[in-house]
Amino acid sequence: MSEQKYVVSQEVAPESVTRHVGRAVSAPKRPLSGDDRDDLHHKFAPRVDVSDGGCHEWRGGISVNGYGFLRFRARRVMAHHAAWVLRFGVWPNYLMHSCDNRVCVNTRHLSEGSQALNNADMYAKGRRTAARGERSGLSKLTESSVQSIRARLSDGESAVVLASEYGVHKTTIYRAVRGGRNWQHV
Repeated sequence: MSEQKYVVSQEVAPESVTRHVGRAVSAPKRPLSGDDRDDLHHKFAPRVDVSDGGCHEWRGGISVNGYGFLRFRARRVMAHHAAWVLRFGVWPNYLMHSCDNRVCVNTRHLSEGSQALNNADMYAKGRRTAARGERSGLSKLTESSVQSIRARLSDGESAVVLASEYGVHKTTIYRAVRGGRNWQHV
């Protein structure tokens, strides 16, 4: 892993940090003191892999939702937020990745925004896809079994018998037949 050199002196944040899409961004958390900045840099820099592709990937802890994190001031801090404060000297309120790489800590790929802007960006890029049917981690049925259940129910079989056969509750059978939100696509 290569060590990324972040600007330790406070750099003036770009215009997009203070204003984004014509709206002011809310006030940042308190700035870092010199000792805190040095401590954060010491914990942060060895865990960054600077690649040729442009993304600087976090190689430390990864949260369940895929974002990097580290411990600082007895708190869990998102790695890309730590990169931001090391570069600009202030904690961000909400950051967006232009590269769509959750472990990227390259501040050139980050911009301050809001949850609404991030959601709009996610939908515009087609990254928001609901886990429906078999793609849902909780699914006990498959698409072919849903098609079979629908056919057998229309032939007069009991939902209770089918539920027992497939190892699910009868409500699951009814939802699959009626094209509930998890099986509309089948």
